[in-house]
Amino acid sequence: MIAIDDEMGHGSARSIPNFHIYDALTKCQQFFPNKKLLVSFGGHAQAAGLRILKKDISEFKKIFNSITLEQMKKEDLNPTLNIDSEIKLSSVSRPLLEELSHLSPHGEGNQIPVFTVRDVKIVGQIRRFGVSGKHLSFYVRQGDISFRAVAFGMGDKIEMLKKSNGNYSIAFVLRDPYQAGINKFQISSYDREMYRENLELEVKDIST
Repeated sequence: MIAIDDEMGHGSARSIPNFHIYDALTKCQQFFPNKKLLVSFGGHAQAAGLRILKKDISEFKKIFNSITLEQMKKEDLNPTLNIDSEIKLSSVSRPLLEELSHLSPHGEGNQIPVFTVRDVKIVGQIRRFGVSGKHLSFYVRQGDISFRAVAFGMGDKIEMLKKSNGNYSIAFVLRDPYQAGINKFQISSYDREMYRENLELEVKDIST
């Protein structure tokens, strides 16, 4: 995105894992041997900023798009999810969350750890929440261990989850529901009991 201020454009960019945005900007800058297309730029593989004259933006778009087409494959646009460790639900605990807190702050090069658990069952009622029911809330169980789970942006999966009685694999990050802004006084007694160690799983992916 480039914002124009008089004759100068100020841009910022975010990228995907398989496309090095800083290298692409470097190639744009080197495209003309005797001309600097960008006034200045900086950043790293996944994010960058730039300054460019308004008159050069159209040319920059053409060159940047051509570099993108050369470097990227169609499959690079498919979402990827890196799993840090496979665990059992019985391993999820408040001490584990506290250990993970020592890895913060999170950001580029230090993402929040993502775990996966196989062979879990969805128990209880699957609820939709948020604007237009965009998100889901449900419970997962493995053996005699249960946790509440929230799945943001997965409201369209509700029918699939309701129809299947089999086991699932889930990828998730741990979170403290109260720190996430949930009012503990608004949680039902059943929910409060199932909030094992005051933790919940933020689901990143779910599959059969």
